[in-house]
Amino acid sequence: MILYSMILGGKPYFSYLANGYLKENNRDFPVCSPVFLSGNMPVRGSRASFPEDRAKDSSCNLINDWLFINKRSRDNMTLRKPAEPRKKPPTEASSPAGGRPDAPRWRRKPEERPEAILDGALIEFRTRGFSGARIEDIARHAGLSKGTVYLYFDSKEAMLQALVERTVKPIAMGLQQMAAQMLSAPAADMSVSAADMLRMMLQMAAQRTVDSKVSAMPLLIIAEAGNFPELVHRYRADVVEVVMQAVEGVIARGIENGEFRRNVTPHIAVRSFIGVILLQLIWNGVFLRSDEDPLSPEEITQSHLDLFLNGIVAEKEKN
Repeated sequence: MILYSMILGGKPYFSYLANGYLKENNRDFPVCSPVFLSGNMPVRGSRASFPEDRAKDSSCNLINDWLFINKRSRDNMTLRKPAEPRKKPPTEASSPAGGRPDAPRWRRKPEERPEAILDGALIEFRTRGFSGARIEDIARHAGLSKGTVYLYFDSKEAMLQALVERTVKPIAMGLQQMAAQMLSAPAADMSVSAADMLRMMLQMAAQRTVDSKVSAMPLLIIAEAGNFPELVHRYRADVVEVVMQAVEGVIARGIENGEFRRNVTPHIAVRSFIGVILLQLIWNGVFLRSDEDPLSPEEITQSHLDLFLNGIVAEKEKN
C-alpha cells in the first residue's frame, strides 16, 4: 500500500497510515479515497471540505476492509518471546568420547589424537576383530569425528602397523640393542656371559608382555593370520625376525666361547628359547580361567631358564 500511494502522490501523508485511516482537519476518510490517491489534500483551516461519499468501486472497499481488520489485529496483538537459537550437535570440540552431549566440554589436543585413535583401534580390534572393526567406532572411542581419524590414518592396516610399532616393536629393538652391545666386544673381553645375557633378555621380554596392550598384539596377528597374511609377513619382519636374530647371536657367541655345547644349533635353539613367551601370551589371553591367577614373569623365566640353559650348557659348566 505504501509503495502504491507513493506512485500516486500520497507520500506527504504517510505518517497518518498507522491505523489504516488518514486524519486531517478532524475528518476521517479512507486511504483509497480519490483525494488521497491524487495527493490533492485541502489545507487545514481552509474552507475546502472533504468529499463525503466514499469510493464505491470494489477494489476500494476491499482495501478499506483489509485496513480495518489489520488495525484490529494489531490492537489485540501480544508480543512473543524471541525463539531461542538451535543448539548445535556435539562435535569433536564439545563432546567427549562417545559423543555424549551432557558431558563436560573439552578439546583433544592435536598431538594427543594419534594416541587416542590407536587406543580406540586396539579396543575395537580386540572386541570385534580386525575385519569387524569400524572406523566410526574407533573415532567414537577417541572422541573424534570419522573424518578427523582419516587425517592421521588412511586405513585400519595403518592403525595396526602403528600399534605394532608402539607396543611390540620397541621390545624387539630393545633385545636387539642388548645383544649388539654384547656382540660388539671380542669373545675374550666380554663382561657378561652369554647365559646371563639370555637371562636378562628373557626377563625383560616377560615383564614387558604383561601389559595387556602389548600381549594383545601377537594374539591379534595370530587370529587374523588366515584373512590378512600380509599383516603376518610384516609382523614377522618387524618383530619376530629381529628378536630371533638377537637371541641367535647370543647363543652363537656362547658356543664360540665354550659356554654352550658345540652341537647346539642356534637357529633351532632360539625357537625353544622364545617359545615360552609366546605360549604364555596365548595361555593368559585364551585359556586362563577367571578364577585363576596368571604366572608372574619371574616364575616363568626362572623355570624356563633352568630347563633351557641346563640343556645347552657344556659339560664342564654343569660340573
